[in-house]
Amino acid sequence: MAEVICFGEILLRLSPPQSARFGQAKSFDFCFGGAEVNTAVGLCGLGTSAGIVSLLPDNPLGRTALGELRRHGVDCSGLGLRDGRMGLYFLEKGASQRPSSVLYDRAGSVFSLAKDIDFDFKTLLSGAKHLHLTGITPALGAALPGLCLNAVRVAKELGVSVSFDPNYRAKLWGVEEAASVIKGLMPYVDLCISNLGQAADIFGIHTHDAELAARSISEAYGCKTVAITQRTALSASINRWSAGLWSAGSYYSSREYEMQIVDRVGGGDAFAAGLIYAHLKAKPPQEQIELAAAAGCLKHSIQGDFPLFSLQELEALAGGDTAALVRR
Repeated sequence: MAEVICFGEILLRLSPPQSARFGQAKSFDFCFGGAEVNTAVGLCGLGTSAGIVSLLPDNPLGRTALGELRRHGVDCSGLGLRDGRMGLYFLEKGASQRPSSVLYDRAGSVFSLAKDIDFDFKTLLSGAKHLHLTGITPALGAALPGLCLNAVRVAKELGVSVSFDPNYRAKLWGVEEAASVIKGLMPYVDLCISNLGQAADIFGIHTHDAELAARSISEAYGCKTVAITQRTALSASINRWSAGLWSAGSYYSSREYEMQIVDRVGGGDAFAAGLIYAHLKAKPPQEQIELAAAAGCLKHSIQGDFPLFSLQELEALAGGDTAALVRR
């Protein structure tokens, strides 16, 4: 059984080559992704066993996705195959002052139509140490908000720690519905990952002070640990990135990175992977947030959804090796 179980949808991503616009595209590059499975892949790359609980279509596309996850070491024993379609999303990558844009085509996917009988969380979480999920999963509607609540309740019964990233997506659901559902999950969350925008929209905490936001979330919902990611977009191509961590009554800040972005998608999921890894290894809080911030930074240099880097690469960057010299 994997140490970490991630629950969410696996998507097929389609993008025009480089930073071309949809109207210019003669072809699309494709890869697989999705917030939770991105985190699972990142954890496997760091040497932590991780599994995905999800559904895929029982067709060549679904089986190709299954093979790709196995290639990256993800435990797929909790992944079921069903008749139906795979969720898609289309990404138009931004550049300079033009932002990236996402179009979803995931309605009616096999995962979005999941039912209670599809997931026996007592069995799926038996032997695991940690459960990770995001607000994207309940945003898909139907039975999924209830399934998320069931998952975190079972985790608590089994003594499995829980991390949660609200990951609010305005194109999937309204902010009032999101806030209501997410607040219902928060009493079961040990490790919350958020940002200042979500602190305001979802939790009603309006502040520019990351420490205050983190402390307020912890006090309001009883989360032992709260991480706040901070991004300054100088353009679609250049961002500044850092994070802070509220843990055991103290606040810890990471170093700030200035990033030349190759692919922004999955940066927060990589951050989650780095933080969960450090949390399970019982690293000191300062080291936890440095590893998490460095993981998010590294992902911005990697094409595709998956955070494909090693523990050695992560530790080097988190330790201050930012020279980016050729390794010979």
